[in-house]
Amino acid sequence: LMKNKNFNKDKFQPKLAKKYKKFNQSLCDIIQDYSLVSYIPLNVQDRLSIEKVNNTIDKANGFIFGYLKDDDLSQRTNLMSNAYGVEQFEYAKTAKIRENYTFVDDDENEKELED
Repeated sequence: LMKNKNFNKDKFQPKLAKKYKKFNQSLCDIIQDYSLVSYIPLNVQDRLSIEKVNNTIDKANGFIFGYLKDDDLSQRTNLMSNAYGVEQFEYAKTAKIRENYTFVDDDENEKELED
């Protein structure tokens, strides 16, 4: 579609999108620069996978901290810093998928270990 020389992108972009183009670009840059978005693998046929996604969502929106009164701001701050202080590595997030769907030839593995 974009390779078409007669393509008129103004036809496909609503006026509102044009108005907020700079804002949207800045927001995307912030999200990308500060790693505010992460991806979690989900297998809807695997109960543990669903639980992991659910727990991550609860952690992100603060639900896991339960009800805190407004005057417990320092407690809320401590809980949030503890929850996000120890982040899982990306490698660990996808370990189960690699384990289930990646096949390793044991003979090649042994050769690599010997070298």
